[in-house]
Amino acid sequence: MTLQRLLLISLVLVGFKAMAGNDRYRLILTDDPATTVMIGWNQTSGDDPVVYYGTTDFGKAWEQYPNQQTVTRKVYYKFMSNHFVKLSNLQPNTAYYFVIRDSKDVSRRFWFKTAPNTKERLSFIAGGDSRNNRDVRQFANRMVAKLKPHAVFFGGDMTNLDTLFEWRNWFSDWQLTIAEDGRMFPIVPARGNHEQSNKVIYNLFNTPSTAVYYALTFGDQLIRSYTLNSEITAGGNQRNWLEQDLKAHPAIDWKMAQYHKPMRPHVASKSEGNDEYTNWSSLFYNYGVRLVCESDSHSVKSTWPIKPCAGNSNCKEGFERDDKRGTVYVGEGCWGAPLRTSDDSKPWTRDTGSFNQFKLVFVDQFKIEVRTVIVKDPSAMKAVSNHNPFELPADLSLWKPKNGEKVVIHNEKYAAQRPEIAFKNLVNDQAVSATSPTEIQVAVKNPGIGIAAVEFKVDGQAIGVDTSEPFETSYQLSNGRHKIEATAYNSDYSAYDRKEVFVNAGSFVRTVRSQIATSKDDVEEGIDARGKLYYNSSDLEMGFDYGWTFFGTNQYIGLRFQYVALPKGAVITHAHIQFVAEDSQSNGVHLKIAAHDVSNATEFSAPYAVSGRPRLPKTVSWRPSGWSKGALSAATRTPELSALLQALVNKKDWKYGNSMSFVLWDADNSRNRRKAFSYDKDPSKAAQLVVTYKIGSTERSLKAKLQVELENNSWDALVYPNPFKEELQVRLQSSLNTRFYLQLFNVLGAVQWQGYAESHAGVVKIPTQTLASGSYILYIKEEKSGKIITKKITK
Repeated sequence: MTLQRLLLISLVLVGFKAMAGNDRYRLILTDDPATTVMIGWNQTSGDDPVVYYGTTDFGKAWEQYPNQQTVTRKVYYKFMSNHFVKLSNLQPNTAYYFVIRDSKDVSRRFWFKTAPNTKERLSFIAGGDSRNNRDVRQFANRMVAKLKPHAVFFGGDMTNLDTLFEWRNWFSDWQLTIAEDGRMFPIVPARGNHEQSNKVIYNLFNTPSTAVYYALTFGDQLIRSYTLNSEITAGGNQRNWLEQDLKAHPAIDWKMAQYHKPMRPHVASKSEGNDEYTNWSSLFYNYGVRLVCESDSHSVKSTWPIKPCAGNSNCKEGFERDDKRGTVYVGEGCWGAPLRTSDDSKPWTRDTGSFNQFKLVFVDQFKIEVRTVIVKDPSAMKAVSNHNPFELPADLSLWKPKNGEKVVIHNEKYAAQRPEIAFKNLVNDQAVSATSPTEIQVAVKNPGIGIAAVEFKVDGQAIGVDTSEPFETSYQLSNGRHKIEATAYNSDYSAYDRKEVFVNAGSFVRTVRSQIATSKDDVEEGIDARGKLYYNSSDLEMGFDYGWTFFGTNQYIGLRFQYVALPKGAVITHAHIQFVAEDSQSNGVHLKIAAHDVSNATEFSAPYAVSGRPRLPKTVSWRPSGWSKGALSAATRTPELSALLQALVNKKDWKYGNSMSFVLWDADNSRNRRKAFSYDKDPSKAAQLVVTYKIGSTERSLKAKLQVELENNSWDALVYPNPFKEELQVRLQSSLNTRFYLQLFNVLGAVQWQGYAESHAGVVKIPTQTLASGSYILYIKEEKSGKIITKKITK
């Protein structure tokens, strides 16, 4: 042994002696989660540690706890004295408080809650690949403490090089998963390729299997989780065990699996997981494993429900869609490892991205819900209640891709009993009164065994229950945007259906933000590069770029903002895009900004995707002043863009949460530029769209304006039918050869339709199929004379 190594070991041992009695705590699930838990820690000094515990909180007063347990196993590994205590015969769904006492000291008081042993709803977090980005790892760990799951499924690659110092840091960071009140949340660990052997996971987490594959059942046959080991052969003993265990549990409502290396990675540089595909995919499908969590690729993905296949036209890379019985695969890592671009989508891929994330999984008897949580600094994020982890904080950052923020897997076992509920009188973004109660009416299809009740909620708070038809209630809403939920339960409460709708009550003003969220949402397209796109640039060079050709070229910048939270009918009062300067620059540059003329913009994924998309005719000029490196200021903010956004929100198929895209280019074709941070350089400094809008506040001024104009003009037109249903017709009666401008407003003053018509056209037909029931104002202006008439009409 070298002198250097001896000195290193001596320093570490001295460090051990200088510290308190124990540290680097971990809570682990190795058996029935309702009655058993494993407590692990690093014993730094003192002898004969004992865990004292009970259902009453006595703080650090160890002698008052009624139960005690000595060490079950200890192993010196990675320069840590890893001690494990197994607590058994616990009560389900119960809080237990504990301290660790040794010959020298007593630890702080911790507590945990055992899982329920009923079919009660559960919350899980699933992710992996924390590796070497400690800032992100710490953010994610703090988010665990605030989201309070029943368990954390960790898919391996905890560290980068598997060194003793990295593991000590990892466990130090893991302490951030402990809530402020001392509550701990159990981990279910898997092995990754950066764990050099099975004994790493076994010795540090005391897993129930030295080969690191095992299964756990949560609740009363609610869900059985399979932790598999993709770092050993998937066949042989592991496959035999998996098949036997799947066969032995036919009554389980749900089955899920986690392992490290994906079967079909969504990063092109990663090799295919053919061993796992050959040995596991058919077992998953045949025995009802409906959710699989994978890691390793350092990207983001979710698939549609799929099944293994061979030899037919729908079969791609060994899978095809099966929405009824297929398996949903999600992943692939990003708890702190270096990000990779998701550049290998499949026909059965639902959504992909590239950002730091983990999955938040809710499980009940009837469905599994999977959301993707974007890892950010959670310092300002509110923690969920210890009693209800399902009411998510309003400031939790969720991925909102084109197919929706929530992946839902329904349990076909209960399909025949499930009711179907729908709102009768409310639709998304409907304007309602804030001065009188809003009627809430639903229709429910009877599943054959009857309906017990319909429960109504507003913004998560219960407002009433109706047990007979017609199912309805009323509620006085305050000014603002509100979520209304209705849940129908069948007669024995064994199944339910829930729907939600968002309405805008009265008048209010709100500011919303959307930040670039993936590599394919801020891209560069070289003007002289035949439409080629560059996704992974470390900066966005608005103007000239030397990277495309020998002499360089100007380029288009494409920006796509996902899930823009603007309701239909919003009046945009302010909008801008905020950049962060990547470099100091002062040369004059004249940029043009246009909005793509699409109601729901897709990612930039094909040649000419920036320059080739249709644009709205209006553009905005921007002559930015000098930039200072790192600046986030008025100088790095675009001019007013409200007119562009208003045109998009006014489109008939605009919906709350749609995506918008924009294009920027050098209007003078100079060789100057402004360089901003890209998503790939630093996601936290990526471009951000900031929008302020108002609802309802234009109603009075619009009516007053129309009334004045109506009094000054006596010209008329025939509008029919009134009330109308699917189509509104306007007959323009004029002896002049002239043109008319028509606009249809709702009662809040938001444009629902607009267009031109010639007098000789006779009848103008206005499509109204998408309009909600209610009152509208038709505005008609004769172009030459400026004469105006209005008509109040009703659907």
